[in-house]
Amino acid sequence: MKSPKIKGIGEVATEYGAKVMKVIKKGLLGRSLFDFYGDVKANALRLKESSSAPLTPNDKDGGVVYVKNSDGKLYYKSNEVSEVELSSHTGLSTEEVQDIAGALVATGGTKTGISVVYQDGTGDVDFVVDHDAATNFTADEHFTQSSITTVGTIGTGVWEGTTIKTAFIGDDQVTEDKLADTLLAEIDANTLKISASGALTGVTSIENTSLTVGRDSDNFIDFSTDNVTKFVVDSANKLALDTTALYPPASNIALGSGSKQWTDLFLGDGGVINFNNGNITLTHTNNELTLTGDILNLTRVGKDASRYIDFYTAGEIVFRGSGVAAVKLTSAALRPVVDGGAALGSPSESWNDLFLDSGAKIEFDGGDVKIQHSSNVLTISGGTLASDVTGDVTGNADTATALTSGDKTINGDLTVSDTLIVGDIDLTSVAGQSLTITAGDYDNPLSIVGGDSKVFTRYQDNGTAGTNLIAIGALGDDSYFRNDEGSFKFYVANDATVGAEINQSGDLMLTGDIELGHASDTTIARSGAGTVTIEGKEIQFQGVNTGQYIEYPIRVFDSYSFYIYNDDYWYTLGTTSMALLGSSTAPGNLSSSSSKYQSRVGTYTALEACTLKKLTFTFYWSSSVVNSADIDFGFSKFTPITDGTPATITMNAITATDHNGTYTENAPYQVEFTFSGGNATFAAGDAFAFHMRTTGGSSGQRVIVYGGAVLSIELN
Repeated sequence: MKSPKIKGIGEVATEYGAKVMKVIKKGLLGRSLFDFYGDVKANALRLKESSSAPLTPNDKDGGVVYVKNSDGKLYYKSNEVSEVELSSHTGLSTEEVQDIAGALVATGGTKTGISVVYQDGTGDVDFVVDHDAATNFTADEHFTQSSITTVGTIGTGVWEGTTIKTAFIGDDQVTEDKLADTLLAEIDANTLKISASGALTGVTSIENTSLTVGRDSDNFIDFSTDNVTKFVVDSANKLALDTTALYPPASNIALGSGSKQWTDLFLGDGGVINFNNGNITLTHTNNELTLTGDILNLTRVGKDASRYIDFYTAGEIVFRGSGVAAVKLTSAALRPVVDGGAALGSPSESWNDLFLDSGAKIEFDGGDVKIQHSSNVLTISGGTLASDVTGDVTGNADTATALTSGDKTINGDLTVSDTLIVGDIDLTSVAGQSLTITAGDYDNPLSIVGGDSKVFTRYQDNGTAGTNLIAIGALGDDSYFRNDEGSFKFYVANDATVGAEINQSGDLMLTGDIELGHASDTTIARSGAGTVTIEGKEIQFQGVNTGQYIEYPIRVFDSYSFYIYNDDYWYTLGTTSMALLGSSTAPGNLSSSSSKYQSRVGTYTALEACTLKKLTFTFYWSSSVVNSADIDFGFSKFTPITDGTPATITMNAITATDHNGTYTENAPYQVEFTFSGGNATFAAGDAFAFHMRTTGGSSGQRVIVYGGAVLSIELN
């Protein structure tokens, strides 16, 4: 920046001509060096950027302002002040203002009786006033409550926003006595003691981390522990309440007493009564109470005073019903309390099973008759086995012989170690029960022995002899099966299905297949009405039958099958070089004038209703003109003329497998055509025609096809 030209020593003018500065000395080129005293007033002050900071002025020489070209910022420095950037200065911070103001208040001026401390960390200023040190203060200006003389009453007034008479006294006047009786009377060692003759109102919260509330230091409620409330009685912590439980801390109090009982105990779902830290627990779960532990000692347990189980007498458990002691259990036996006084079960309410140990016995009337078990044998002693026998009977032949006298009902197993001599015996099942005869293994079978000529077991559907008799046995050396009325049926699948049946006519009917040898050998099966297969292949019967297959060889009486003379024209098997059916995509109709050739066009005439299934054609071809040909195949159904009258014959195309393509001269080929669609179904008298043509050839090409065909037909 250049200074303006000097008009005279001692003055510098701005570009606007105003005198604003004093010149101390003249610089080079007649310009000022800007060593000025006083204010600089101008629209703008321009400083030239310096490549380096100017020298620091000597003491007393002031300071220097300059701009660095390295960053373009404005700086100032002097002998007392180090270089400081002026361009970024934004004023004093809050902390700086606090430090200045706080120190000024704390240390400046006269503060008689007032001490001031500035807290730099928080920016606060603390004042403490010593009123005794105040100017003109005298000791007789102190007043205490005892020195206040009652000179009147306060009828109205507000203290800290609350009406005095409403919040503190309860009537319209404040007196010394009422203040002493009603308000805070004494503050002693952090304990708040309140004595009041009336109600204490207006208190909404009392909170302290060491709070206790009570009668005296021996009986109080203790809130000093976080989240725990303690109830202290006679200086002992008797009861505590925390976030999970109400409990006696020292397990030293009862819940109620003999004379002070609780009325009810209510526990929630899943509640537990726990004795001695889990020694015995009573737990509720889903309408059930579960007792865990060792022993529940009870004298009686039951529904009411007449129906219960009695444990009162040592060594006995007595079961009472309807007020009567009926059954007694001791260490030796389960018995009725009175001889003959109780039944074991009843006719309508019976036990399921009776399990007795080895050597067990059943005694009747004090041992009059006994049934004794020993080594797989039941021995009946002390009486005669007569009439019906209930239970299992085991004995030798003599014991079994006793069964021959009269009818015997055995509800159980009859085990005979020797021959059972029964004479003419009928084994009859009791109504509603089953009769089961269990045989041993192969070496110990159930044997029924009769005379040399005939022995059998007989089954009847009623008790009338000769009606629907079914017998199974032996007749001489033959097996013997007899059914007088119905059929022999062999049921499978839990009696759900008849697998085989022989009726009164001797017919054999099978639901399943016949397996010859074994299941994976030869299977004869029925696949439909009148249809039999062997290993899945249908049996064909002689004569004309629905479903029969016929393999019909197509014979051609010429030495070749087709003579395709001209390209694109359809030729028919057996018509030599006659192109009678045109050159359209499919063979055309046979004209009335050419209808006489129908016998040469027809390859096969159906004698019965049938369906064409397939045609297998084995061939090769040759020509003196071409050696490769594109060949198309076609098939038609038509109705032949039967009365000799010429007429147009319609050729109905039959859908078949597409084998159209290029075939090479003198190469062997075999193609199989599978027929489908409605035109493959023939009525008796319908005729079948087989066609060929070439495409892409020429006239007079003389393509001769040699071969034979087999037509497969299914009779309908």
